[in-house]
Amino acid sequence: MVYALNETSETNEYASHATALYERRAQLDNFAQSFLMMTLRKNGNVAQAQTLLQALTANALPSATGTHWEEKQPDWFMMNTDTRTTAIVLYGIARVDPQNALLKNAVRWLMTMRAQGHWETTQETAWALLGLTEYMKQSGELDAHYTYAVAVNGKTLGQDQVTPENLTANQNFDVAIKDLLLDAANELLLTKSEGPGNLYYSAFLNYYLPVNQIQALDRGVMVMRQYFQVDQATLQPTATQITSA
Repeated sequence: MVYALNETSETNEYASHATALYERRAQLDNFAQSFLMMTLRKNGNVAQAQTLLQALTANALPSATGTHWEEKQPDWFMMNTDTRTTAIVLYGIARVDPQNALLKNAVRWLMTMRAQGHWETTQETAWALLGLTEYMKQSGELDAHYTYAVAVNGKTLGQDQVTPENLTANQNFDVAIKDLLLDAANELLLTKSEGPGNLYYSAFLNYYLPVNQIQALDRGVMVMRQYFQVDQATLQPTATQITSA
């Protein structure tokens, strides 16, 4: 709330509230620290904002898919998730420290969290878009100029030139299962020319197996059903097992 009020204020009337929260920063979630960091920076408290930036940097979790942030416990009241937290931290760091080395990997992680092209909740979607847009503004990606091409197993699926005018346009390329190699690895090749801007992509494989050809698996899980007579007076189950209809 302090962040929202401070963003719409032309004075530092909420500076005392931000300072009070800073003194209790250890109790704040990562996303709340990001909000506070932006508030303090806007009010000119650069040193305090830098301290929060260092804390968020220390809390970053790198992985093969990028960098993200997690909370110690879920905050259902705030409808928060790790994806929402990561998006808000990305938003804050992009504003406070646009050259931070964590930003690119945070963007990568957010993009991999989409399922079928979208995030799981409206909160995740809203903050992911805000965080990604802020990153693009600060990094200069909105001034993209490059060409790209997509090919599978040596066959070109498409190519295009990216400019600021078509930067937000999505391109979808589909290959039928019957056109993929069944007895060898399939090669997905993406090429990008020199020029400002990054190329973001996601690849999905959707396939369906014939039910009559799927073999049953035994992985140690067994399901059993037992039926017992019910006492007519109390409607509670008895020890008498029913073995036939």
